[in-house]
Amino acid sequence: MIKNERQYQMATTQLTRLRGAEQELEQRARPQSENPLRQKLELDAVRGQSRELAAEIAEYDALRSGATNVPPIRDLADIPRALIAKRIAAGMTQKQLADAIGVAEQQIQRYEANNYASASLTRLKEVAQALDLSSELPSEEPPAIDAILRKMSKSGFDRAFFERRLLSEVNMTSAKDARAPVLDFVGRLSRVFGWRASSILSGAELSTPHLAMAVSYKKPKSHDATKADVFAAYAAFCSDLILRTTDLRPRPLADDPAVLREAITAEYGEVCFETIARYSWDHGIALLPFSESGGFHSAIFRQEDGRAVVVLTQKTPARWAFDTGHELGHYVRHPRETIGIVEQDDISQEDEEAFASDFAATVLLGPNSEELTRKAIRLADRDITKLKSAVLAVSKEARINPGYLGFHLAHRLRDEGQDRFWGVAQNLNRETDFGAVDFARKLLFERVDWGALEDIDRDILMRAVR
Repeated sequence: MIKNERQYQMATTQLTRLRGAEQELEQRARPQSENPLRQKLELDAVRGQSRELAAEIAEYDALRSGATNVPPIRDLADIPRALIAKRIAAGMTQKQLADAIGVAEQQIQRYEANNYASASLTRLKEVAQALDLSSELPSEEPPAIDAILRKMSKSGFDRAFFERRLLSEVNMTSAKDARAPVLDFVGRLSRVFGWRASSILSGAELSTPHLAMAVSYKKPKSHDATKADVFAAYAAFCSDLILRTTDLRPRPLADDPAVLREAITAEYGEVCFETIARYSWDHGIALLPFSESGGFHSAIFRQEDGRAVVVLTQKTPARWAFDTGHELGHYVRHPRETIGIVEQDDISQEDEEAFASDFAATVLLGPNSEELTRKAIRLADRDITKLKSAVLAVSKEARINPGYLGFHLAHRLRDEGQDRFWGVAQNLNRETDFGAVDFARKLLFERVDWGALEDIDRDILMRAVR
């Protein structure tokens, strides 16, 4: 946000330079040896900066001319932008505001430079009063970040998760300081989970997080519902950011897993996580590789137009391949739907998950996946302690990845009430040399228009995948 005339002039000059650089990059002949991803990232960065600067310049012009109204402050997270916007709209300089509340001009400059993060509630009220800005601020100083985190922990939320993913760099170093700024942190919580700042800061119990979009996800029995709900809301928010800033172009996806397997093989030569990931992106389905592994195994977020995001959390190629195929099963079973599959069409969780698991197994193992599964069970004589060696033997004979067969069996056994095979299946992963996480991140970074994201959203999404 442009906050004074000096910044306005600098922004205007910088925008002219950026547009020139953008034109130069578009017209530049790229050497054959140069990675096309590098040019795309450079061009996306310049375009994003140009759009951002142009929007800030237009906002400043509109505020100065009175063409736009400044909304009243209704919650703590609304304060910084509203105060700055009101001062500009009132035609008041930073020095004039400083004189009005009895501080040095440099103090107002510092306040606005860090969006009033270091200002006390008393100071914020003084500034609001000087600007004649209606507000509904708390009557008491907000608690320190550490107190907010303790409250959330007592309410059943995972404190460590919020510290890892939502504390800004400045707040990470000062979270236990009684005077630590809270505006940024509260704003992030409100943005991601739909909680009002007043509820976060008060003694009121926080409600179930608001989902930014419909979600279908599988909750592991080892995690409580509260953690899964928070993680689902977080994943939904990040997926919504991807859908808003990525040029996803849905193409018809075969609803027969055997046909889908043939299509992937025809285009890429084999079926593995790398090829399934590329095929998904090429058909308008983004893959979001989360660094966070708690909450659930995978999720899918879909729009009515077919654009979708699959969230992956397990970090091994075989598991990611199976989970991607699993979510593609959900995708093809519910065409043209935006709502969560668990609640749709009276389909039970067991039927839905069994269909998706069988779909993934056929994509990865071929049309004889059920025969391979039964063969492994027979070889183990239905003894789970012998199943690992049986899977390895069947996989060697059929020349398939034992991890794929192992995860399919893990899903099958879970449906029968046995959860002990998940760890074994994880150890059966044969693609240990393939950098699945780095590859998935590369695909994401190639396609997301990071410059189109607001700073706070960009930071949240970056933290989600790093």
